[in-house]
Amino acid sequence: MLTNGNTNIGDAVRLAQSYVVITPEQKALIAAELASDPAKQGYAGQIPEQQVQLLCIPQSVPNPVAMVPVVRESILSDECYNILASNVSDQGVPYWLVLKGAAASNPYAEMVTETVSRPAFSITLGTSQVVGIIESLVPSIIPQAVADLILTQPDPSYQASSQQSRMEAIGLAGFTPLAGEWL
Repeated sequence: MLTNGNTNIGDAVRLAQSYVVITPEQKALIAAELASDPAKQGYAGQIPEQQVQLLCIPQSVPNPVAMVPVVRESILSDECYNILASNVSDQGVPYWLVLKGAAASNPYAEMVTETVSRPAFSITLGTSQVVGIIESLVPSIIPQAVADLILTQPDPSYQASSQQSRMEAIGLAGFTPLAGEWL
């Protein structure tokens, strides 16, 4: 392999063959990014090589899409109890006590109270009958938000942030400019 001092000629030829000419629109996007610095990267005062590095290094960015809960297949009675006991009504009464109070006159509230009172009992939520019983308690006994806590769970595959470079953020994914090329 031919070399010239510290430069590998083969690498330089491969780079030249893979080089894509930067368009005026791409130059404008990069120049606007460097001028406005919306992500507070600190481009000002940096040499072009450092600016390229700042443009191309992936960083953690918040996911713009909110996490959507997924339907639970089951819930342990203890977890259901904790949800009901830790959420309180407008009067400051835990929904567990509201549910127990309603059990005397509401057969669905009585069923839920008896089921949740069983320690370490798995409640299958995959049937419409069980979901219907819990939904029948809304809004007269428990609010929809508490029912949702029982029936759904955070999506385990959701990621609150992702990796993205500033080049990707300005619409130039996969493109690496040469230092100072936007000048």
